Amino acid sequence: MPKPDFRVKDESGFTLAEVLVSAALILLITLTFSPFLLFVLETSEKNRIRAVATSLANEVIEELRTMPFDDIGLEEGSPGGTLALEEERTVDGRKYKIKTIINWLELDESGYPSWDYKGIRVTVSPKGLFASKGTTVIAETAVSRDYALPPLKGANIRIYAYRGWLEEGRRLPVRNLRIYAIKNKKRVSAWTNALGKALFLELDEGTYTVEPVLDSVNPPMIMMPGTSSFEVAVAEGSITEDIIIELEIPCSLKVKFTDPEGNALPVSGKVTLCMPFMDENGEALYKEKKITGSSSVSFTDLWPVGDGFGGAYYLTLTGEALSYDMSIDDNKPLRANGSPWDGTFEAPGTSLTVTLALNVNDED
Repeated sequence: MPKPDFRVKDESGFTLAEVLVSAALILLITLTFSPFLLFVLETSEKNRIRAVATSLANEVIEELRTMPFDDIGLEEGSPGGTLALEEERTVDGRKYKIKTIINWLELDESGYPSWDYKGIRVTVSPKGLFASKGTTVIAETAVSRDYALPPLKGANIRIYAYRGWLEEGRRLPVRNLRIYAIKNKKRVSAWTNALGKALFLELDEGTYTVEPVLDSVNPPMIMMPGTSSFEVAVAEGSITEDIIIELEIPCSLKVKFTDPEGNALPVSGKVTLCMPFMDENGEALYKEKKITGSSSVSFTDLWPVGDGFGGAYYLTLTGEALSYDMSIDDNKPLRANGSPWDGTFEAPGTSLTVTLALNVNDED
């Protein structure tokens, strides 16, 4: 017969207060460590995406290596090695954008380009959530012919693309710039490499128009004022013709008009921004805006001038009962900090707003 158990049993459980305190502690711990957990998960996913992108880049390179050398980079019958290919591939449900640029590769500065080598650059970028979080992969390599060939028989053009603004005393190359060489409405293209260099090899002799495609680079750039294209005559068997193209990230300027007390002043007339550049005929270049009852005017796509590039802009205004010439007037436009604007910019890509106080009693 079982013995009776006379011990007191505690069947009270947890109180409501204890449950709430426990829940609050769990929530606090979760909130404390959740950013770290999210960081770990995001880093892990980014590493996985980069690994896939790297694998795709190597896959494209190996596919090109299996092709005959002469077939790599052909574009509309032009000499090989002047092509950019874009495609999409999907891995594990995620899409990747692949851009392949193939160029002739020059290994020395002798003046006689070799056509035994081609450079391949593959850029793989994931699409979607992680597209702009450091997951883009760039792979570069070179391929060569299996046998040596005699010197080139056609005409050749070499392009050097540089940024016009000097950075620490050196010129920076512009890469990934697409350039057309056009003759009789037929065009071939090349892309600048990491040195800002592009080659057109084995061209038919004649006169070519060389034009850069400005929207092919990121960030967008403009050419130095006074230049938009280049004419070059090439002959078969002659030394390679060199062309230097200068580009830069444009600046912008907004001019606000006020009276001497600082109140917005509507202006009607012609506002001219004179540029420190000449055209092919030696005429000064300028940008001109006509305004009617406006208290401001804006100019875009301005070549940056300042410490990295010499020269200065100056502003003129002709209108009803108003006249102003920044080059001779002591009343200079003022920056936001109150200092006079000297017609220059601090760096490429600068957006500047200046204020010009005008006396409405001035005469033309």
